[in-house]
Amino acid sequence: MSDALEELRAAVQRTLLEVTRRNELLLAYVRAVMLALAVATSLLAYWNPGHIVEDIPFARSNVLVLLAWAVVATPLPLVFRSGWFAWWVPLAMPIIDGLIITTGGLELVRTGVAVYIDYSPEVCTLLAVSGGLRLRRRAAVMTTSVALATYWVLAIMMRQAELQIAFSSVVIFAGGMLGGWMSFIVRRALEGEVGRTTLARFLPRHVVEGAHQDPLRLLARPQAVEATVLVSDLRDFTTIAEGLPPAEVFDLLNEVHGRLAEAVRASGGAVDKFMGDGMLAVFGVPEADAHAARALRAASAMLAALDDLNATRGARGMPAVKLGIGVHSGMVVAGCIGSGVHLEFTVLGDTVNTASRLEAVTKELGVALVVSEATVQLAGQSEGLQPVGKVTIRGRSEGLVVYARKN
Repeated sequence: MSDALEELRAAVQRTLLEVTRRNELLLAYVRAVMLALAVATSLLAYWNPGHIVEDIPFARSNVLVLLAWAVVATPLPLVFRSGWFAWWVPLAMPIIDGLIITTGGLELVRTGVAVYIDYSPEVCTLLAVSGGLRLRRRAAVMTTSVALATYWVLAIMMRQAELQIAFSSVVIFAGGMLGGWMSFIVRRALEGEVGRTTLARFLPRHVVEGAHQDPLRLLARPQAVEATVLVSDLRDFTTIAEGLPPAEVFDLLNEVHGRLAEAVRASGGAVDKFMGDGMLAVFGVPEADAHAARALRAASAMLAALDDLNATRGARGMPAVKLGIGVHSGMVVAGCIGSGVHLEFTVLGDTVNTASRLEAVTKELGVALVVSEATVQLAGQSEGLQPVGKVTIRGRSEGLVVYARKN
């Protein structure tokens, strides 16, 4: 279980890092385009004085500074597109943006162009807002801090009025706060989606998706539907568990149940619950198509998975694990049971009880799988199954015709 939790934590971090990488890639594109436009504009102003700012030609150094930063920024989209990314990138890129804006602005101040072109408040506000795409509070704080520091340096160099500096600083700070709030919302939404995916490991997939789309549906009236129920139980597990420490018993159950649950999921079923060394799975809720055939396919896959596990255990000198499976089709009631404190999705009815009784019959017959005639008829096939005839089912007044598969 600890390995599974570590895997989930790692998956969450990988997802967040991947989304941050894609956002940083978007910012890299914007940075490269803006620098390309700045280089083109400065070249036009250098070659054709008066076209950009009347009677104020750009100096050659203006062009060279912007061109140098363009050379630095252009490869970044290719680097991020390649998949490379590190945790410190969202903290480092705001500093690079601040240096680009500061050096470019100071160069314009030095050559006198900044007196006529003051872009610092707008560009620094955009820089502050961009922190919201980095999905980390520290990155948003870093971006806003760099944006304010960059603006103050340029404002002081250009001798802006104190009132203008104060007003622009408030706007930049507000932009940073807005970016940070956007970051919080996006991160919560992303964590919620990751949490929903994680929850799907513990609840039936359709229950999780239904709760995500319409939470009140969980409290809706239970519905009667036709389904196929599969009940499994490990044979002589108490004997096996007696010679193992509790932690190893849990590890064994996790390994066995993990393989069995994967076989159910791959066949289109849902694990309703684990009952110690037993499992209850349902087919037909909500996907009703061919639920009997899918249940039989899952039973075969479960037995094959257990054979693979036993081969591995045998190579290590460990005892084999045996399984009994009962399958029955009929009407069930599906819905959530419990109170507002704790709700559990489950299926109830005679079909569930009969599937459990059929699992118990596997012990009497000495077979691995017992399937009711109702399931065989619905599935339209009995491949790998042998007719047994009518057997007595505890709790039922009449016997039940069943088919079986040997170990």
